[in-house]
Amino acid sequence: MDVADRACDLECVGNKGKAEGPVTHEFVGPVRIVLVELSAADYRRKIWGSAVFTFIMMLIGVNVFTVFFFTLTFQLPLFMNLHVFLCTMGFQLFMPIGILMFSPLFGGSMYLTPNDRTYQHFILEIFAVSTGLAGTILSLGHMKYSCHAVTGFIGTVLAVLASLVGLIIYFIGPKNIDGQFIKETHRYLAISGFIFCTACFILGLLEKIFIKWIAIKNVHFILILFSVLYTLAAMMSTKLRTTYGT
Repeated sequence: MDVADRACDLECVGNKGKAEGPVTHEFVGPVRIVLVELSAADYRRKIWGSAVFTFIMMLIGVNVFTVFFFTLTFQLPLFMNLHVFLCTMGFQLFMPIGILMFSPLFGGSMYLTPNDRTYQHFILEIFAVSTGLAGTILSLGHMKYSCHAVTGFIGTVLAVLASLVGLIIYFIGPKNIDGQFIKETHRYLAISGFIFCTACFILGLLEKIFIKWIAIKNVHFILILFSVLYTLAAMMSTKLRTTYGT
């Protein structure tokens, strides 16, 4: 059979759809093909959402690496220095990225399938909880009672609980258990844990030794603002996933 005999000559019979609704392109021939494009509103939402997530990643990078540079100056005893490094890496780097990984508007997950997003989320949160828990354990013998210590401890406990529930969902599957309830439990535990961890991080930025280390006056307030912004973005990403299926 010649190539010409195998080729399908499709004729576009026109576009269907409103300007603000999904646009379809229908081709007819030996087979009928219908292509559905995003609506203009959905496309704008994806553009702005991706831009916001890119900006949020920059804020996370500024905060995390500022604290990393602080630890490199060894202003604190070794174990406390490791505590700051590990908790920052786990709860302020891996954890928010793991939360954002579920959204296709996030650059790191844009071209991944839903199953791959779940796997990436699983890996990142395992790293987050492992490093954060290690950092918390290192501080137990040196940390004094304070709001920073209390919020950090609560955040770590909630993160561990969220991870345990997440492991049940990942390995057993939500279809084999009360899926919606356990998913919501995992989501609320994770977000609550992240909020407490961010509160702990902010209180750490207000420590006198950190403020004294920063060369420019009041820069720590800018870092606090960045922390609030990317925490809100992580919370909004879970809401968008629930509302739009992203």
